[in-house]
Amino acid sequence: MEGWQKIAFDFYTLEGAVNLCRALRDFKSGKLVLNIAEFSFKCPVAPLEFVYLADAYFTERGLRDNVDIHLVTPLPGAFTKPKASAFFSQLIENKNIKVTASYDLAEVDRQKKNYFRSRRED
Repeated sequence: MEGWQKIAFDFYTLEGAVNLCRALRDFKSGKLVLNIAEFSFKCPVAPLEFVYLADAYFTERGLRDNVDIHLVTPLPGAFTKPKASAFFSQLIENKNIKVTASYDLAEVDRQKKNYFRSRRED
């Protein structure tokens, strides 16, 4: 995929994590989207940990107001279990992280780089 490991990353592989780390060093403003593209993924809490760590990272660098952080998930909420999802959703809201739930990724438009289309839009 064009742009893979350049503008789109994973963090479940060593290569992905290293490339993402390098990209985040240069990221000063814009939209950071963590999109859970498919099931099953290795650790249900990892996407939440990532957005919380991104919030802390950009806050520490004094850039948080310049970065919109989004969690996009096919789940009905921020986590797999309803009670935990309610708790994590509140925490996410308090950190000004946006959640788009019940979103089934259909495609990524590489030309536009950051526009995703849901299966619901078909």
